[in-house]
Amino acid sequence: MPYSNWHRGSDGILKRGEILPAIDCPTRYEIYYPNDSEACPYIAPVSRNPHSHPNPKPSKTPALVRGILEELLVILGWKLVDATPQRLNLDSGFIAGLRRILEWNSARNPTLADLHPSLANYDHARRIIMECRKTLYPHGTGLEGVKQLYTEHSQGPPELAYVRAVESHEIPREGSCKTVLCMLPAMSRLLMATWRISINTPFKRVHKWQEFEIKPWFPSYNRSIVISQAIIASQSEEVT
Repeated sequence: MPYSNWHRGSDGILKRGEILPAIDCPTRYEIYYPNDSEACPYIAPVSRNPHSHPNPKPSKTPALVRGILEELLVILGWKLVDATPQRLNLDSGFIAGLRRILEWNSARNPTLADLHPSLANYDHARRIIMECRKTLYPHGTGLEGVKQLYTEHSQGPPELAYVRAVESHEIPREGSCKTVLCMLPAMSRLLMATWRISINTPFKRVHKWQEFEIKPWFPSYNRSIVISQAIIASQSEEVT
């Protein structure tokens, strides 16, 4: 059966595509048209033979179900930044929300497909996640989004400013290095009054970025406390 659209094959030749049956189904349709469409503006489709396959899975998500999914995504908070369908199925908070909404009592955890069959298509589910992320983070989740967050924190109360710096530095023989410093003013005062500072670097929470935490020791609490987080685009001897 010819297809209306044109496609260029691997040989470079442009030709019409063909619709081929995916499975050998014995069902056949006959469509009867009236001789006088003005007197009888109807057609009569007739199906012969039973289908040899189950009903196709729905490809569209109803608005009500999509609204439920978006509510669960908003509850994720910062985890929505790098959320994927696979990660959602492994996130304990998201799964707890699914259990509550679906009134799920089985020992097996529910998945996106249990919310609606169309969400079994990960490409479709990923598009919904990206649209929700774009709504909550209109400036993106990259450096431009961080700059916008820095601007918002700079205009708010000084004691609540957490993103303190978003800078770019040129390092000899290394190129440009972008740095993001997250630190409340109260943490800055603690840093100036403390000793025995240690730096923890085993963090890979931000894709393609290096992250480390500054943790000084406080004898009065008999413990170390994180007082600063830094995220940099590269690492070298000059930086460390």
